Amino acid sequence: MIKDFKKQLYIGALLHDIGKFWQRADEDLQSTKHDKLSASFLNQFFPDQLINFIAAKHHKSEIKNTDGPAENVALARIVCEADSLTSGEREEDKLQTIQDPIISILTKVDTKDLKPKVKEQPISSFNASEYKFPVGDIDRRMFISDYKNSWSKFVKDFEKADKDNIETLFYLSKKYLWCIPSSSWKTVPDVSLHEHSRLTAAISLCMMNYFDDNKTELKNLNSNIIENRNDERYILLCLDITGIQKFIYNIAHSGASKALKGRSFLIQQYLDTISKKLVSEKYLNLSVANILYCSGGKAYIIAQKTENSLKIIDSFKKSIEEQLMREYFGELGVVIGYVPLKGSDFLNDKSTKKSKITEKWDEVSKVTEQNKFRKFSGIINESFFDAIEPGGDVIRCSATSVDLCTKNDILKEHSKKELSIGSENNFVEHVTKYGKLYEILEDDKISRVENDFISEEQFKAQVIGFKLRNGMRAIKENAGINGIDILGLDSIEILPKRDEECSDKILINSDDITNTKSKGFKFYGGNWLPARDFNELLDGIDFGFKKLGVLRMDVDNLGLIFKSGLGDGATISRIVQLSMMLDFFFSNYLNLLRDKYWEPIQGVVNEKTEYPLREMMQIVYAGGDDVFITGFWAVLPDVAKWINDEFLKFAGGNKNFTISAGIYIFPNKYPIYKAAETAGEFENQAKNFIRIIEGNEIRKDAISFLGYALSWNDFAVIRSYVKDLHKLIKSKYLSKSFLNKLQNIYSEFERNKGNLWSSWRWNAAYSLSRYSKQYEKHPETKTFIEKLSAQLFISSITEQDFIKLLNLLATWAEYLTRKEK
Repeated sequence: MIKDFKKQLYIGALLHDIGKFWQRADEDLQSTKHDKLSASFLNQFFPDQLINFIAAKHHKSEIKNTDGPAENVALARIVCEADSLTSGEREEDKLQTIQDPIISILTKVDTKDLKPKVKEQPISSFNASEYKFPVGDIDRRMFISDYKNSWSKFVKDFEKADKDNIETLFYLSKKYLWCIPSSSWKTVPDVSLHEHSRLTAAISLCMMNYFDDNKTELKNLNSNIIENRNDERYILLCLDITGIQKFIYNIAHSGASKALKGRSFLIQQYLDTISKKLVSEKYLNLSVANILYCSGGKAYIIAQKTENSLKIIDSFKKSIEEQLMREYFGELGVVIGYVPLKGSDFLNDKSTKKSKITEKWDEVSKVTEQNKFRKFSGIINESFFDAIEPGGDVIRCSATSVDLCTKNDILKEHSKKELSIGSENNFVEHVTKYGKLYEILEDDKISRVENDFISEEQFKAQVIGFKLRNGMRAIKENAGINGIDILGLDSIEILPKRDEECSDKILINSDDITNTKSKGFKFYGGNWLPARDFNELLDGIDFGFKKLGVLRMDVDNLGLIFKSGLGDGATISRIVQLSMMLDFFFSNYLNLLRDKYWEPIQGVVNEKTEYPLREMMQIVYAGGDDVFITGFWAVLPDVAKWINDEFLKFAGGNKNFTISAGIYIFPNKYPIYKAAETAGEFENQAKNFIRIIEGNEIRKDAISFLGYALSWNDFAVIRSYVKDLHKLIKSKYLSKSFLNKLQNIYSEFERNKGNLWSSWRWNAAYSLSRYSKQYEKHPETKTFIEKLSAQLFISSITEQDFIKLLNLLATWAEYLTRKEK
């Protein structure tokens, strides 16, 4: 059977172009064919000559006159065809020397006809602390030196790696090849060698399973059969976890920070585990390379289209639905949609020159959305509608208000035991016919039954939150009965150290897999938890308005970006690379906030202050294309500005990529889910914000704060004025009554129905002029008032009329300078 050669096929495909990396790192090898170098490299580490044969013969010209065994030739042809389908990126443009850097894929996107300038991506490690932003023109001497150093590190890591583990080989490829271009000569170098190689491996495995399921013997596979691009051999599958927001945020305020983080972590872990299990040998017999994207509650997978595989997918989906129904009573669901693919779908349409794969990507997303109306369809029968919730004197979860059992069920239970989460809480675990529930112990006494029980999932979320607070450096998979159950598919253990000796370890936010004997790595946004819960967070604040806040942000027009942003040059490689880079920013790069500080006047800073951001805020979720943060309200506007500024650098200054944000300030003990909903409404307000600049209508690319939507440019201007106000008031060089005066001016403007040329204008001019004269002996204050007054009338540095932003400015400054006990 062809699947008996799975490992050789996969390794040969994944590393078929590794010679390109070696070639570009050694000037003496530039005249040597890269396929020969690939075979030579693999020959050093793999005794299996079939792997070397596949790498050496992955081009048609090399296969034509080959006398090798028919099975070997057929496997090489499969990789050759997969290589061709993946290389729909052969876009002829300029002559590229083999040592040109990769072009940042984000700088190639253009949905607004802005014709952005392409930027080059320096070679760097794929982690936040060492990542380098795209630049206009990389110094070639430095670049060649970086190439050599990177190749040297790759070889050393490869020597130490567990080469029998194909998952480890995938992550080594990702670590080093993400910033190495796959193209060599007359092509635009904007696709990484990693994405090209992993997709070649993924499609090769799909073909292997397709031929195997259709009982086609390897020796009978000739070029005509393998290169047939008219048959629907593949599917593009989308897996979507539904109900995420309601699940994460529907929680009581007490203990919310741990439970929020724990629930957020669980969602991503569920998605990872479901995706990995589906492509595992037990089910679709593929690999992690076939998981094209896995973040933000969604995963995209490429698989074979056969009767057997579709039955496997349907059965797998049904088993997940049953497990989710048992654990979450329908609050969380899983939806799967897929569309068939032909080989020709990987290439541009010859007549229209348009990309067919972007249409398929858009189509599968729509199919999956439609399937949300048929949630749990795989398990609905007559018994589905039977009552499963307890009746009578009901005990409810104190965190989520979910019905758990009756008091009588507690009395009739067959087992119970005491548990604890660190030193914070002790529990009694009760097992009833409805499942497990946990009774909270206080001062070694059983607390009131009616109020102090939590559900099993809430207990699990708090356990995870506690472990995250102590630090998460790795995740052990296949952890057994003592681990955290993941939908019955796996059991994991959260490890506080990277160097713990264990198998099946995945590093978190570190790619140092060989020195830690890990099989892979993953990014997780917000890999920390403040020492204090939300109730305690404000206790250490000695200034300003003592309230919490929620910040929500996401990338604007993402659907349009994937559908048409890459134009006619869109290929599956480019789409996947774009997805990977966006997720890297949100799930990894944003973790830099952990080691930054906040200062009321300066905002987010690198220098140490008394306000470390890791104790002032919590990233509840970050990944895909969005982020959700809670914390002390005053830090959130500056964090939002920092994220927006960094994202623009990350996109190489390409304004086709913009972010919109919403911030909501809420009182202590206010329900988190309501705060999340309101922040989402403010985010939508920002996305619907329209302004006219130089005759052009501009939408989105904005933030809503304190109920006001404004552009990021105007936000920075207002923040600058707030900074000056805060400094002057704190130094007692300006009276707080000045803020009241500004608010009165704005109130008069509103009473005049927003008329820019009504009485507020000359009244403001008169009152501000008089007010400034009080500060003749303090030129800095007087100058500030005059500068603000001038902007009030001419609005030369803001996109909106300055008067429309005056109340935001005054209220923001008043909140920062308020004194509360």
